[in-house]
Parts: sequence; C-alpha cells; structure tokens
Amino acid sequence: MKKKAVSKILAGVLASAMVLSMAACGDDAGESSGADNSSTPESKNETGSSEEFKADDQSSQESQGGQEGDSATGLKFTIALPGDPDLENGKPQFDRLVNDLNEYTKMNAEFKFLDSNTYFAQLGLRFAANDVDDVMIVNADAAFWSAAVGGTYTVTIEDLDEEGNPIMIDKLDKDGNPVTDDDGNVVQIVSTHQEERTIEGSETIFWDLTDYLDDYDNLAMTPDATRAAASYNGRLYAIPRARNLARHGFGFRKDWCEKLNLAFWNKMEAGEDPTWQDFYDMLYAFTYNDPDGNGQNDTCGIYLDSWNDVWNIVFPWFGVPNEWGLDANGDLIHKSQTPEFKTALKEIRKLFEDGLINYGISGVDDFYTIAAGKARNGLQESKGGVGLQVLDDMRKVETTLESNGIGGATPDEPIFWLGGYVLTESGNNEPHCLPTNGFSGMIAISKKNIKTEEQLRQVLSFLNDMNTGEVMNMLEYGWEGTTYEIDENGYIKLWMKANEAGENEQAKLDAAGVKTTTWNNGFNQIIAYHTAEENARPVTVAPAEGAVQRREQELLNDDIPYCVPNYGISFTTQTYKDHGKDLDAILKGTGPATENQLAAKSDLGVIWNYVLGNIDDAELDATLQSWWEAGGEQWTKEMNDAYHAAGH
Repeated sequence: MKKKAVSKILAGVLASAMVLSMAACGDDAGESSGADNSSTPESKNETGSSEEFKADDQSSQESQGGQEGDSATGLKFTIALPGDPDLENGKPQFDRLVNDLNEYTKMNAEFKFLDSNTYFAQLGLRFAANDVDDVMIVNADAAFWSAAVGGTYTVTIEDLDEEGNPIMIDKLDKDGNPVTDDDGNVVQIVSTHQEERTIEGSETIFWDLTDYLDDYDNLAMTPDATRAAASYNGRLYAIPRARNLARHGFGFRKDWCEKLNLAFWNKMEAGEDPTWQDFYDMLYAFTYNDPDGNGQNDTCGIYLDSWNDVWNIVFPWFGVPNEWGLDANGDLIHKSQTPEFKTALKEIRKLFEDGLINYGISGVDDFYTIAAGKARNGLQESKGGVGLQVLDDMRKVETTLESNGIGGATPDEPIFWLGGYVLTESGNNEPHCLPTNGFSGMIAISKKNIKTEEQLRQVLSFLNDMNTGEVMNMLEYGWEGTTYEIDENGYIKLWMKANEAGENEQAKLDAAGVKTTTWNNGFNQIIAYHTAEENARPVTVAPAEGAVQRREQELLNDDIPYCVPNYGISFTTQTYKDHGKDLDAILKGTGPATENQLAAKSDLGVIWNYVLGNIDDAELDATLQSWWEAGGEQWTKEMNDAYHAAGH
C-alpha cells in the first residue's frame, strides 16, 4: 500500500523524548517540559493509581465484547474512553452518533466513558487483574508496556482504614510544613503507598499490531517514525494517536528586528534561511542595542525558564543526533559521543559568556527563578526577544501581545514571529528540527476478549473507518442542519450556544433538539488522525485567522521533512534499565537548575555546567569519558544489538 511522502521521508525512527505524564498536550510547557525516553516496563508508573480499584466500579465490570453480533450489526465489542460516565444519559445526539457509527462500519460498538479523573490512574491495577475492555485508550507508560510484553511496574494505592474508608493526612510542602487553604485550614489528602505489579510474558493482554496496520488504508498512513516512537523494541502494541511532529522551534520579536535592520529577519522575509551567525547577531542586538527604545539595559536575547531540556531544540541545528543517530557504518551512536555535540555546547556557552541570555542581567529575571513553561510571560512583557519552546506556546506570545495592544500588534501585522531552525556549518547548512514523539495516547486492543485474528481484523477495520474523513466530520462536528451549517465560503460553521458574533445559534440548536453542545465530548479520542488522501474530509472548518496562526500551521507542515530521527527510540536494554537514571544525570542533571545548584555546581549535569562556564573543555571531555565508562559503552553495544536484531 502506498504511503504518503512524509512517511517515506521520515522512514526510520523519529521522535523527541517523551514525558510519561503526557504533559505535552498542555498549554504552557507542553511536550517540551521533559525529554526522558525511559518508558520501559521497569520504569516508575507515573500514572499510577491514586485510588484503589474497586471490583464493583463500572470500569471493572467484565467485558462481554468480542461476541459475534447478528449479520446486520457485525462484531459486538466495547470501547473504553476517559470522560464523563453520564455523558450518554438523556442526550439523543449521543445515541444517534453511536448508531450512525455502527451503521457506517457494520459493527456493534459500545462506547464506555469512564471517569476521566481516575481512568489512567486505574489502568495499572486493571492490567494486573486482566480486567480490560476490548478497545482502550492507553498511555505509553510502564504499566502498558508490562501489559503488552511483560514486566514489573509500580502503582499507587490509597490507604484504607478497617472500615474501608480512605485514610486522610495533612498535605505537606517541600519543606515538610502543612499546606493551608485561604481560610488557614490544613489541606487534607488521601494517604497512599506504592506497590509493584508484575505481568508475565505468557500473560500479556494486548495484541501486537505491527504486522496488521498496513492492511488498512487509513491506519497505513501512520508515519514509520511515529510507529517507532510508539513501539517497544521495534514492535507496535497499540495505534498511536497522531500529534504534530514538527512542533518545536522558536519565536522572536520581528518588530525589534525591523527597527534594528537585522539580517536575520531580512533573510527570512526574503525567503532565505538565516544562519547561526545571523541568530547570534540578533541576540546581541536584542541585548545591547536597546530594541524597546526606553534607554535602559533591561532586555536580553533569549529569555529562558528553568526547563531542563531546552537545548535539545538547538542541538539538531548543529547536526547533533536526536539522542541516537547513525554513524558512517550504520551503527547507533549516542549524541554525546559526536563532535557536533561539543560544537553545539561551545556555541551555546558563548551566548552565556556574552550575556545574551537572562542570567545576571540587571532588571531581568534569571532563568533558574522562572518555573518551567513560564518563559512566555517574560516574552509577553518584552523582557526578552527570543523564546525556545513549542510553536503553539510561542504563537500565544503574539496573540497575547495583540490582545494587550502592545507594540501595535494586530492579527494582520504581528510583531512576534516564528521559526523552526537556523543553518550551521556543522549541520552541513541544511535544515534540522527537533521533533516531538508524534503521538499522544494510543488505542490498544485486548487479547482477552478479541480472541481470534478474524475478530481483530474486524476491530481494526472499525478503527480504520474512524479515520475516514466522513466519519471524522461526524465525530467532531455532527450533522449539517443539526449541529452546524455550511457558510458562504463552503466551510463548516458550528452552532454554539455562546456565539461571539451575537448570532442566535441557541435558537438553531433548540429547533434541532440539541440540548447540549457537549454531546460528542471525548469521541475524538477514538480517532488516530491518520487518513489516506482519497479519504480526506469532505468539508472542514475555515483555516486559522491571523498571520501568526497561519505561520504556525505552515511550520507544522513544512518542517516535517527536516525533523531528525531518533533511531534508538523504540529499544530498551538491561544496562539502561539498571543505570539509565545515573547515565542521564551525568549529562543533563537531575532536574531544573536552582540557585543552590548553580552556586554549588551540583546536580546540573555536564551540559549545564559547561554552558554556564563551570567546567572547561578538559573537564567536559573527562565527564563524557566517565559517562562512557559508567555504562555508556555497554548501553551503546546493547542498543546496537537490539537495533540490528530488528533488521536494521
């Protein structure tokens, strides 16, 4: 089956390191708030239960799926989704949607919306008890990998008294002092403890889907890169739900560039790619040439927060691998063992040496005092001219400037612009971008209830149909004349109760019998968002308004071919299981920098200690050698064994 060009361009393994908590979907730090690929069965289950699973809960009822329905309805199976358990009660559109989906697919699917507050927390306990629905939304965490391939993971369980009631304790701050509410009362939380759960390899409960996806026209569109990022040791046990790959980049003050007549913006405006020297010159001018015109030395080039992995965005510009690259022999090589890694560190160090980052600048907050994901606030206050983050975070800087009327910013005349990369000599003057993991959440199929390959293929056919444009429109928009209309430009215009234009859409909804606009909340979780070109949406909503919104969409699409593969992302080894945290700590430290860490040079890791000038070149080389001897060499050998065993 023919795949999109994007899939071919990105063949191999592509993804930035992922955060198990999936904070990637948040508004602030987003996916950028972490870069740890340690989601193995032995990893800590960061979505462990905060509430002991009770056998009589709706979510623990024995699924009766995998049954053959009559000839009109096809296979009967259940789909578990996090949401509002009462969503389907008394809402005719809910029933209509389920009926229409089953009619379209010739199946008999039942949608079970389970409490979103506890859904993911309970999964670890459900997996251990083999209490699963036929189709489930899951996270790529230790509990799921253990359920798919076998292994041990940790769950968090509430402590109960003799009567079975949760034991409450005082909530403490980081210093061990009780936390109080606005009225001075000590906040109470449920006491918990952690327990290990083990699933043997012979008891795994989810289907291996690796060899099936290409048999379905929509699911086959899942990029090879995203498959690898969502795989375990080269095997795919769930369908990844697509998210933007080319999401990382930078934002910068275009108006300051224009005022100072900087080559960086002049090149970009002319359709040329700016260089690292252009980038450096821009940062220097933003720091020392009074770009805001107030006569004060109160701005900086790059405005950072304490996000520990910010430099992962910059590394690919210099040709640094995305964690694991390939050497001239086709073997995996860790980024820290490449000359490009040292080149990048030296250039970043120069930015600190020349005072171009918010560190020690009068009137500008030092980066380590700003919570991870909050650099946007300083950029919106014009304290700095450049931010390094996910593009949607940078886009919000501009929209806030517009709403606050700063600098004359308007949707048609933005003053804060976006970019994905700059060119460097060590990067062969070619575009390189840091990708995301390419997915958020996965759709898994249980082996317990979907017992045969024939049943599996029927479920996969259903999931494939969920990604056909006609079905996606129905899932997300509803029905023309009931929940939306087609405007004069041929776009879908959703009917909403509160319309900014002041139109009487409530009356339209009432006339159509729609009592709530939340009737389809959560249904989009069953969409993987991989669609064959011939199955595209028949009609869609209007494109984004505003220049910066259009620029963001342009970069999200156009920069995909420049995303740097992580060729080792789907592989795990015993050495990393045993020593991974220590190896990671040598390179990047144990967390965001604090004032004490900066003063003591402790827990920062070699990257931060070098760029801040705490160690010299000889100490950098010695530390990288210590990483190699502490397990890096053996890890590299094991990674290559796994990589080549998978046919690479």
